[in-house]
Amino acid sequence: MKLAETLAIPTTLILQHGPCSCHSYRNSGAARPSTWATASPSASGTTTGLGWIGPQLLASTFPALFSFCRRSNISVHHAWAEGQWDLQLHPRLSTAATAELTVLLSALQHAQPDVPDRRGIGVQLQPFSTSGFYSCHRELLPPDPFAPCIWNNAAIPRCKHFLWLDQEHLLLRCPRVRRLWRQDGWSMVPYLGTYHGLWDIPELSESADAVRSTVITALLWNIWKMRNSVVFNTVYQPMRLTIFAVASDLELWKHRVRRSTLVDALLQWSLIFSNIVT
Repeated sequence: MKLAETLAIPTTLILQHGPCSCHSYRNSGAARPSTWATASPSASGTTTGLGWIGPQLLASTFPALFSFCRRSNISVHHAWAEGQWDLQLHPRLSTAATAELTVLLSALQHAQPDVPDRRGIGVQLQPFSTSGFYSCHRELLPPDPFAPCIWNNAAIPRCKHFLWLDQEHLLLRCPRVRRLWRQDGWSMVPYLGTYHGLWDIPELSESADAVRSTVITALLWNIWKMRNSVVFNTVYQPMRLTIFAVASDLELWKHRVRRSTLVDALLQWSLIFSNIVT
């Protein structure tokens, strides 16, 4: 860790929000670093005296002071020399830099660099991991009353993640699904607000209600199966096989209707999808 990256020179570093990385003083124009805090251990082993410093880079918080810094990338280890801070500053400071130095040293006076360093995500110092990172960020989102029904179960993570995906992503906007809609000639489908809008697209406007619903069901059902093959079996089914499966289902389902006009209409749609992939 670079001294220029953070105001906290603590025994415990707490990553509260933000990406799992920091940026040096020289990169002050880059993304802001995580928020750090200092904490002092009590006799019982817990941390007390938690004091938030803020998410700003030192280049932004103390610009005058760091314009006099000879080694802006100095580490905390090298800055702490024999029980006192050596910040590698030019010997003559401006009035503004002197004032900022006073504030900085005041913030550092209770830091204990000799105590073992602990780092983690969130107030509970969870280990650095992808799941911990997402959990920390999820805390910032508005509460979803249905979320516990998805995440608090014994299923493997890929199953829970699959359940979390919204219907519009699964059926309309997934990149693979977008290719299917384009190949079918229905390129406007990914821009629908909800999959319910499929019942109003002009390509199906002249079809009977039962035929329209059957065609849409065949498409969505096979999109669902295509997605399952990727998630559960890591099998990426070629798009032509998915479209051919739609045609096969429609040809088979035509036997489930009685009116000859509906039979003919479903057979016609089956041929349309077959011709796309032949």
